[in-house]
Amino acid sequence: MDRNIHQSRGVILGATVYAPNTKKLKGFPFDIVIFDEASQMTVPLAVAAMSAGTKFIFIGDHKQLAPIISEKQTDKELSKSIFEYLFQFSPGTMLKTTYRMNKEINHFPNAFFYGGELTTDSSATDRRLHFKTAPNQYQQILDIESPDVFVELHHTGMTTYCRAEALLIAGMVTEALRSGIQPKEIAVVTPYRAQVRLIQSELANLLENTEISIKKIFIDTVERIQGQERDLVFYSLVTSDKKLILEKADFFLQPQRLNVALTRARKKRIVVGSNALFNLQSNDLEIQQWIDILRAYYNSTTKISDMANEGEDLF
Repeated sequence: MDRNIHQSRGVILGATVYAPNTKKLKGFPFDIVIFDEASQMTVPLAVAAMSAGTKFIFIGDHKQLAPIISEKQTDKELSKSIFEYLFQFSPGTMLKTTYRMNKEINHFPNAFFYGGELTTDSSATDRRLHFKTAPNQYQQILDIESPDVFVELHHTGMTTYCRAEALLIAGMVTEALRSGIQPKEIAVVTPYRAQVRLIQSELANLLENTEISIKKIFIDTVERIQGQERDLVFYSLVTSDKKLILEKADFFLQPQRLNVALTRARKKRIVVGSNALFNLQSNDLEIQQWIDILRAYYNSTTKISDMANEGEDLF
C-alpha cells in the first residue's frame, strides 16, 4: 500500500477486524473505526481492531444472535459481544424505523424485543407478496393477506430433524415457485443442520424435473441468515421432544435466535412447528420466560392447524 496515504485528504477502507494488524495495514492509523455487526463480535476481536483508531462507532443489535463461541466456554461474560458489553454502560442511539418488515411481520418483534419503539416505514407498511398465478395448493397458508402464519403440526418426539416439516416446507416452496416467486426471494431457516439437509433433499426431489436451481434458494440455519432478508421466509422449528428442548434450552429457546428468525421476512413469514412446544414448563425462571415468549409469538399469529385439505399427499 502507498505510504503517501498519510498525506492524502482521506481514505475509506473496508476490512475484517484482523486486517489492521496484518503486514499491509500495520502502522496505518485511522481517525474513526466503524464496526458493523458488532453484536456478533467478541471483545478481544474488537480490541484488536480498536488498536488502529482513536474513535469508534459500533453498529449492531444485542437482541439478535451473539458471537459464536465454543460450547466448552461457560463464562457468560466472555460470550458477550463488544456491543452488548458497551450497551451496559451507554445505550447509544436506537434506529427506530424498519424498512424491511411490513407492519404484521414487525408487530411481534417490536412488542417483545424492541419495547414498542420499532416502527415500519410507510414504504413497507402494506408490503405483500405478488403471485403471477394463484397457488393451487396451500392457498390458506400462502394467502398474501396473511403475512404472519404459524402452521401447527402434531408430531412429538422429534429431535434435530422432522420429515413431516421438511416435506411440508418443500411442498410450499415448490408451490410458491410455481406461482411466480423468484428463488432468490425465498429463504428456509431452521435451528439444525440435520433439518437443513433434509429440506434440501426433499426440495431437490420436487424440483428435479424443473429448470429451477435449488442453489438459488437460501436454506440454512438461523445463524447463517442474520443480516440478510427475503420476501418469503419459512422457519422450521423441528423439535418436539420436550426433554431435549429443556436440556438444550440455551440454544433452542434462546430469544435472540427467535428474533433473528422472525425478522428476516419482508412480505410473508411462515413458521412451522409442533403444538407440543406450547405445553412446556420449567422450574428455571429464565427458561420459563423464554418459553413464554415463544408461546406469546404463537398466540399472536394467524394459526393454521387443520392440514386435512392442505397438501394431504405429502403425508
